[in-house]
Amino acid sequence: KNLRPEPNYNEHEECMNYQSPAWQAALQRPRERKWELPYGADEPLMPWIAPPLPENLKKLFLSIGAEYEAQPGQLIYRVNNDLNSMTLITHGIAGRSFGNPYNQSKYAMAIAIPGRIAGGNHTFFSRRPGNGSYFAVSPVRCRKLRNDTLKALMKEDKDFHEQMCVHLECLIQSDRIGLAANMSLPVRDRIFLFFLTWSFAYGRLIEINGTEYVECDVCINQTEVAKVVAASIIQVRREIGLLKESNFYHKENDTIRFRSDALDPAWLWLCGNEEGGNLYQRNKDWRSYLT
Repeated sequence: KNLRPEPNYNEHEECMNYQSPAWQAALQRPRERKWELPYGADEPLMPWIAPPLPENLKKLFLSIGAEYEAQPGQLIYRVNNDLNSMTLITHGIAGRSFGNPYNQSKYAMAIAIPGRIAGGNHTFFSRRPGNGSYFAVSPVRCRKLRNDTLKALMKEDKDFHEQMCVHLECLIQSDRIGLAANMSLPVRDRIFLFFLTWSFAYGRLIEINGTEYVECDVCINQTEVAKVVAASIIQVRREIGLLKESNFYHKENDTIRFRSDALDPAWLWLCGNEEGGNLYQRNKDWRSYLT
């Protein structure tokens, strides 16, 4: 019998060049969102990528925050150090994973892109011991601001106090959605959900020969995608390989493109799991958030 051999999707990985000026420049341009009380950023909460923060909070980090740099794999908060500050990523990508970095066997990673918070939020009020580690995925530059400084400003300014509380809540809610997805969705659906989340920051809708695609000028490597969706790299390579074969996924240099209709089930899952009585309902079609 003339059977077609199954491709070996574990042979190699299409790597993004995190050191290239083009990749770093594209990463610096996530979609800007309006932010206002009482609901926060003008986009739904999405898993795995920290949500946008208030503009005045971002300016505060940039004006008085202490600068810090880290290379891939280096910790942003050293082990056993008091988590007494919040960190804003200004360049590069940082990861947040559960468990101790020296003994965990499997990642469940969330990420922070430029202009987003990478750590210090979950222990902000109670200062109870945190669970997880914070590290550079690519070369990272960030600003750290002590929690005591932020708390003092919160006491002086009622609106700033409410903004901080809303944003801290949104960070936790985003993590909860990611944990729910990793627990309940199969690997391929988690990959589509990651691409949907990434497109909210970097995607644009295009049409090629009558078919609608989402195109992003920048993304992360499949190794990091696997950590985000809590899957093995072999599973992720296989699934993305199959998507390429069926013309759902394309990659050229650092630009990725995937068919928009493939993301619809992920959006329906998000809508179906959301409480009905909340203030900020998701639009029926996610495409409106990419305009």
